[in-house]
Amino acid sequence: MKFTNAYELNLLLYQKGLIDGLHLGIRGDYEIETKINDENLLNLLNKIWGAWRWDETEGEANATYGGFYDLYLDSNNELSMDVSINDDILDFNGNPFDIEKILGIISKYLSLDCVDQDEFLEYQICLDLELDYESLKEAIYQSPIFSIKSYENDTQLKLELLNKIKEQDIDKIKELVVDYLVLVHKEEHESYEGFSLTIEDNYFSNYTGTGHEKVKGLRTFLESQLLEIDIDLTNIAIANKT
Repeated sequence: MKFTNAYELNLLLYQKGLIDGLHLGIRGDYEIETKINDENLLNLLNKIWGAWRWDETEGEANATYGGFYDLYLDSNNELSMDVSINDDILDFNGNPFDIEKILGIISKYLSLDCVDQDEFLEYQICLDLELDYESLKEAIYQSPIFSIKSYENDTQLKLELLNKIKEQDIDKIKELVVDYLVLVHKEEHESYEGFSLTIEDNYFSNYTGTGHEKVKGLRTFLESQLLEIDIDLTNIAIANKT
């Protein structure tokens, strides 16, 4: 079958179930999700999608987020794409949150008497938190893990924490902490509509920007990539089924 541009080629590849999309890393590395193992065709696809990834016709690169860029057919049967954003902000930009402020929120709400005012709270109170904030706009989030404890060698503080947590509304404490995390996220990385965060014994082990976004101008770009090739996709498809 003859193809005159990259749109015709990728549309047919998608319709035949031979290409699903792209996995893009936060540093620009990418991998095509495909069943194709023909080296020449893979090289051509990598050239096409590499050019698309870095094209700045609209003022910035087409793929500005890490995550999975999923191909689909829209209501007009036009090849389209959206991205499930999954950017490792912690790895790329570092940690914008202050554990002392977080623990200070907890200490103030619980009115803790046994904390040493001359010592950092992170050496007295431990927080475990797992947060999946799906939508900042709709304030939708889940936090299956939220645990406050003291270091074992501080018996007085340990007992005070246990007693006061029983007396207080733990969900209210969580809400105050989450409010702080959302505030910082909006200030530092507002382009992400959501985020996930993990704190283990006061250590930030995960901070990921999340969201969904439709890719604009895909057909226009692919149609601009002119081809003059003849490919037997039937043989390629059969080869990948065996």
